[in-house]
Order: sequence, then C-alpha cells, then structure tokens
Amino acid sequence: MNLLVLGSGTLCPRVQRSSAAYLLRVGSERVLVDCGSGTLRRLLELGEDYGAIDRVCFTHLHVDHTADLAPLLFAYRWDRRARRQRALTLHGGPGFLEWIAALDQLYEGGLLKTDYPLQLESYGERPISASGYALRTAAVNHAPHSRALRFEEDGGATAVFTGDSGPSRELEELAQEADLLVAECSFPDAISVPGHLTPTSVGELAARARPRRLLLTHLYPEVDTPDLADRVREKFGGDVGVAQDRMLVRITRRSRR
Repeated sequence: MNLLVLGSGTLCPRVQRSSAAYLLRVGSERVLVDCGSGTLRRLLELGEDYGAIDRVCFTHLHVDHTADLAPLLFAYRWDRRARRQRALTLHGGPGFLEWIAALDQLYEGGLLKTDYPLQLESYGERPISASGYALRTAAVNHAPHSRALRFEEDGGATAVFTGDSGPSRELEELAQEADLLVAECSFPDAISVPGHLTPTSVGELAARARPRRLLLTHLYPEVDTPDLADRVREKFGGDVGVAQDRMLVRITRRSRR
C-alpha cells in the first residue's frame, strides 16, 4: 500500500498546500480520499492518470474536501484523452446521496451523466469489501456526515484517515494500531476549535491508538511551524511526520504478535 499526498492544507489558499486530497493505492485499486481544490492539478503535476481512479471516498462534504469533484466528473465526460470506461464508485457519509443529487441539479443534470458505470453509495455499518482490501468507517466529532476511514489490505497494511475530527472514543477505536494514521492537526492549542484536533489532542489520540506511524495534515497556517512534530511528540513518543504536498508514503505492515 502507498499514499500520495495531493493536498495537506485547508480552506486557506496556499501555494505549497492544496486542500485535502490523498491518492491511496490499496489492493488492486486507486482510491482518492477527499477531493479538495487543487486535486486535479496535483495529479497532473505528479504524472498520475486521473482516469485510473477506481473510487472516491469522502471523509465529509465540506468544500475543502469536495471542491474538485465536479471538475473531475466533467473532465471524465469531456476530456477525450481520459476515455474513461472503467466503473467509478463515490462514497460518502449520511446525506451524501442527497448532497450529490443537489449538486447535479445545480449543473442541470450534467454532472452525473456518464458513459461509464457510476455508483453512488453511502457508508453503512458493515465494512465495504473491495478488490484486495476492506474499508471500515466510524462517525467522528465534526459534522453529521463526517466519517473516519480505515483501509485494511488483505494480509497487508492498514491506513486510517481521521478526516476533520475532534477527539472521540469512536476515532480512537478505529485508529487502533494502524500502520499509518493520517490525522488532521488544524490549529495550535491556543486556538482550539471544536471539531478539530490540535498538537496536544493529536498526540493524546496517538498515544492511546498506538499507530506505527503518525502523519499530520490539514494544517492551517497558524499551526504549520517547524516545531509542530516536536509538540506532538510531547504526548506521543512514536514516529511522527508532517505531510507535504507531493509526498509519497509507503505503508508496510507491522509485525503481528
């Protein structure tokens, strides 16, 4: 399994950080986790075939996580170079089907008009079985449609995405002993905002969940300082990294007892 960071930023426009987006290669699929503004450009910059994406999985429906969905779908329709024929599945939390229907209506029914199979699904209580992996989700403390995601490769590694979330028992349980925990760290402790994590709360989450590696992302400018990882290490003594756009992370399975 490997992860390509396409966007490690937020709503605040920054040259070095696009809004939230990650390309996960898991099992035999390419999965786009969130699709914020700048996603398509980052894919092109990195030489990735945007027509080869099998799924788009949203942690939630706020604009900094969804803004490039419409450009992506219209590109599949009008860019003859993409020539998309393979199926595409879009996943989201509660209200996702209503949200995307409203978005399609905004574009006069053209958004979901495709020449390839397009499946729209809301996360359920049961894991999603896919080609070579399973996807589990949990409700988290941000918005009613917010879900953290846990990708478990068959016989392989595990990656968890918090999405935007404040601390919660559900998030802690989903993240248990993940090989990689991709955790938002939106604001410094002095600017704590409900529904988001800070260096201290991220460190406390990781200390309880015990991931093999922790990758900090969704960084507002106020928290994006050279000592960010050190502040998290005050609570979590494991491997802590700070996401950067264009970063490639190889995710390997920890030895199991």
